[in-house]
Order: sequence, then C-alpha cells, then structure tokens
Amino acid sequence: MKKTAASHLSEGNLKDALHTLNKCLALQQKLNGKESVEVADTFNMMGTIMANMGAEYNYRAMTAFEQALKIYQQQIGFGSEESAACLKNLYLLLHQQRVDIKSSEDEDEETASVACYECYTCTEATRNPCRNM
Repeated sequence: MKKTAASHLSEGNLKDALHTLNKCLALQQKLNGKESVEVADTFNMMGTIMANMGAEYNYRAMTAFEQALKIYQQQIGFGSEESAACLKNLYLLLHQQRVDIKSSEDEDEETASVACYECYTCTEATRNPCRNM
C-alpha cells in the first residue's frame, strides 16, 4: 500500500496518497499494534503530505507528527534518527506557519519573508544575513 501511496504522491495526488495511507495505517495498527514503528512511519508520512496540502491541514499534520514522535520515542528512543527526522518535520511545519503569519502581516508594508539558504530561517526581504549565520 505504501508503494501505491508513493505513486499517488509522485503524480501530485496528495489526497489519494493520504487516503491510501489511512488504509495502510488501519491495517498496520491491526497487524503490528498501535504503537509500532511502522505505524509511526506512516503517521510521519501522513504528516508530511498534509503539511503540503495547505493551511487547513496544518493542525492534522501537526497531530500526525506528534503521534509519530511519541511512538518513535517510546519504541526506539529520543536520540534516534527517526525521532530527529520527525522533530525536523514538526519544526518545519511550525516555522512555515510562523512565516505565513508574518508574511500576511507584512503584506501591508510590501515586505515578505524569504528563506535563508544556509539555515532555512527567515530574514527580511532586504536579504540581511540571518542571525544564525
């Protein structure tokens, strides 16, 4: 099923990919248990897809990432690569929400935020160096 979801994803069919992963999740929970690493992997994939579906899916994406992170930390530990990747996904989602809010506030001033190539944090449109550089 994950291959089918990946196929939908590569074609840009995010809703179909998400629907397929929902089916996969239900099956994995029955076969492997609700707290398995495979279930966490699926939650993480679902979160990534929903994070790319627009602002109306951000809360669902955040919830999926949090669920995946909880399972990863319980099953394989806080310092695992999976936990780190999931935390990164959650950070990127929250950071994007912050950028979207800032951009909407700045539209009146005709400024927008841009991503800093080096660390992916935001700087003003004047392209001043990021504080983290």
